[in-house]
Amino acid sequence: CMEALDRLLDDREAGRIGGKRYVDGLRDLAGRHPWFIDAHAHVGNALLNRGRTRHALDAYLKGLALGEEAIPSGYAGLIEWSWIENRPFFRAAHGAVLCHLHLRQWNEAIDLMNAMLAWNPGDNQGIRYLLGPAFLRAGRPDEARALLVEFRGGDPSLQYELGMLRLVEGKFAAAATSLRHGFSENGYIAEMICGTPDPMPMTIWHGSGLSGPDSAKDYMRLFGDLWNDTPGATEFVRWLHTHPKVMAERAAVLECREALLWTRDVESRRAIVDRLGFLAESIDDGLSDSIAAQRTDRDGKRVRPWLHAATCR
Repeated sequence: CMEALDRLLDDREAGRIGGKRYVDGLRDLAGRHPWFIDAHAHVGNALLNRGRTRHALDAYLKGLALGEEAIPSGYAGLIEWSWIENRPFFRAAHGAVLCHLHLRQWNEAIDLMNAMLAWNPGDNQGIRYLLGPAFLRAGRPDEARALLVEFRGGDPSLQYELGMLRLVEGKFAAAATSLRHGFSENGYIAEMICGTPDPMPMTIWHGSGLSGPDSAKDYMRLFGDLWNDTPGATEFVRWLHTHPKVMAERAAVLECREALLWTRDVESRRAIVDRLGFLAESIDDGLSDSIAAQRTDRDGKRVRPWLHAATCR
């Protein structure tokens, strides 16, 4: 079975077979060997990549059910990620989580993610970064807040999520501070929130994929609807992202990241990284408090600055 799967994967990667033939081959393999979890997981992967989310979920759930049936009754211990034989089970579970999220089945996704973290607390698949956003969309803000605060340093998108939560709560200065961190760590998300569907990569050192445009697209595909559905949220991000003082703050960060792209000397790079750390630590509520305060316009009306542009349309 594994050899047949490897051949299919190799043929697909090498371009020797097209998408339909690849999916048909995976389905044939899963049909001939229905106990083969990885075949179901790869069917799910192929279908999800083609936008057939509900069919992908069916495939993932078949693989997940096979794995759960193999867990002894009453067993409450760990399922070791380090054991290669367990990886197909986790792949099927992760795929099912993604499908639930795409389908806005927040509580189903939460239940499965909690189970995965109980099986594998080391969380090699990064489930913890998806759980907080799911709680937020399931209407469970307290649980969302705890996770977003705990893990915001590991994924820039969580800074945006924390900003969203604080924005909904009316904590505008705190929302601005979280979003300013998000802008510095992955500015592509802000571009997409403000209407750029496919932002071009900047000529900078990104550091990791989490800071790049592909990560921003993944985030927006899963969770972007809430930004459009929350009154004033897009306006807030647009105002903050283009505020002169915040733009100066972002420019200082981009200057460092651009320099890292071309600097090879170890000591020089270390100095630039230290500068980036200093800039991150400098993002606090001080600036946010001053710029998020209500303003009086020329007509003497009190207005939130991010809503002013809407009144001029």
